[in-house]
Amino acid sequence: MRRLGSLAERVDWFQVLEDLRRAGLPCSAVAKHLRVPHSTVHGWKMGVEPKHVDGELLVDLWIGITQCNRHQVPRVGK
Repeated sequence: MRRLGSLAERVDWFQVLEDLRRAGLPCSAVAKHLRVPHSTVHGWKMGVEPKHVDGELLVDLWIGITQCNRHQVPRVGK
């Protein structure tokens, strides 16, 4: 049985946020878009795992900005 959430499968939230920043969307704009405090987004960038619903919204935002698909989301260990 495969263990879900293994290190190689986890989203690299730091890289997701860096990709958004490079595309012109800083953490403050991400926070406003997702309606969460800036400190929450900063925490994600520093390694805090977002709640599932917030992570899904962040991935959706990344997809919309980068025009990549869900399978291309940066992963830890890739």
